[in-house]
Amino acid sequence: MKDETLKIEGLHCSHCTALVKNSIDLVKGVENADVTLKSARVLYNGEPSTRAEIEAAVTRFGYKVTG
Repeated sequence: MKDETLKIEGLHCSHCTALVKNSIDLVKGVENADVTLKSARVLYNGEPSTRAEIEAAVTRFGYKVTG
C-alpha cells in the first residue's frame, strides 16, 4: 500500500475539493483520498494505479499538482 500527499493549486471551495476527491476515488486501486484546499492524501495499492494516474485525475479538471 502506498501513501502519497500531492500538493494541489487552484482549489478554492468545498465543491472543488469534492470534485477532485470523486475523480481520484475513480482511479482503480485507490483505497482512500482525503482532499483539502491545498493537498490530497491518497492511499492506493500501486497496482494498477500509479501516481501519474492519480495526478491525471486531478489535472483533468484544470487543477495543478505542484508536489
